[in-house]
Amino acid sequence: MLLKHQPLAIVALTTIFLLLACNGHSSPVDEDSFPDELSGEGSDENDDDVLPETESVENEVQPDIDYYPCAENEHQVLHQTVIIGATTSLTDYVGYTYFTGSLEFVADSMGGEKDLMLLSSLHCIGNDLNITYTKKLQSTKGLDQSLINIGGNIDIIGNESLADTDGFNNISEIKGWLDVWSNSNLSNYNGFKNVKQIGEYLNIGIQKNLINMNGFSGLEKVKSLILSSVWDLASLDGLQNLNVISLSLQILDTSIQSLYGLNNLQTIGEEGSNGAVEIASNPMLSSLEGLSIQMTKMNTSLTIANNPALSSLTGLENITSLSGRLQIVGNDTLADISDLYQLTHIGQAPQGEGNDLEIIDNPMLPQCAAEKILENLQANGFAGSYEISGNDTAATCE
Repeated sequence: MLLKHQPLAIVALTTIFLLLACNGHSSPVDEDSFPDELSGEGSDENDDDVLPETESVENEVQPDIDYYPCAENEHQVLHQTVIIGATTSLTDYVGYTYFTGSLEFVADSMGGEKDLMLLSSLHCIGNDLNITYTKKLQSTKGLDQSLINIGGNIDIIGNESLADTDGFNNISEIKGWLDVWSNSNLSNYNGFKNVKQIGEYLNIGIQKNLINMNGFSGLEKVKSLILSSVWDLASLDGLQNLNVISLSLQILDTSIQSLYGLNNLQTIGEEGSNGAVEIASNPMLSSLEGLSIQMTKMNTSLTIANNPALSSLTGLENITSLSGRLQIVGNDTLADISDLYQLTHIGQAPQGEGNDLEIIDNPMLPQCAAEKILENLQANGFAGSYEISGNDTAATCE
């Protein structure tokens, strides 16, 4: 019986469906159940509601402009201090362009590299660069490929084989200090020729093979210049562009014969700095000529001591005032200090460190010339402590 009446049932269902459609009822089929390809939804490529695939969002690298010019993206940045020694390898740091901390060589690397070519992509060091106590490192080449900025200090100390500073060719400013000490084979300083300013001091000490200062020919301003136990240094040639030393100048135990090279220096000791000028223990120094300071006031103390060949103080003739004390001590052949006769004011010695004025143990200097310095100061209100002794009491003054 079911088979007999099946066509009639189909006709009846079809008729009901058509009547419902005509009466405005929606189709009983839910279109949301169709796949997008059939329903037509989501097929528009420009549909704003369509999100990119999750994978592409995660892999997309957003450039961080704060890293410019040190890095293009986060993958090139290492947020740590890098310490190179016997248990570390330079190959671990290939490809990085920015170390946000310091770079410190405390010994030769695991690979015993003789240069720094493996760091040729490095643009910036956030803090200090210390190259200390290496035995095999011969050259800083490699750093010169990209390195443009060092945020702190540079220490180059105690390296047995290091011969050059070429890795610093692109550095124009050192924000902290530059310490170069006790590198027995270092003779090439030309890597620093483009440095115009050093924020703290330039300190070169216990160094052989440095004959002149040509490696610093671009230097214009430094806080302090300290040259100590640089035995082969015969000349300050190369410092002709230096016009400001904002705190102190110390030249100790060198072979220089004069101060030529400092002839364009306009300022030693900026206002309120209370620095020091100390020229001492230079056996070949026969003259201060070349210093020729143009200013009349030095915001420093002044010490001229133990320079056995120095015969006069020519070069200081414009100075009328010192913010610190004056010491002229132990200069065997010094016979003329008339270039300081115009001096009218000096400051005080640090507490517990001697007298404000000391002119002592200069055997060829007339005692009366030393006393004239004191008289000029006292006439302008000087009431500080002093010692004038050990000079030539038999000589006369005009």
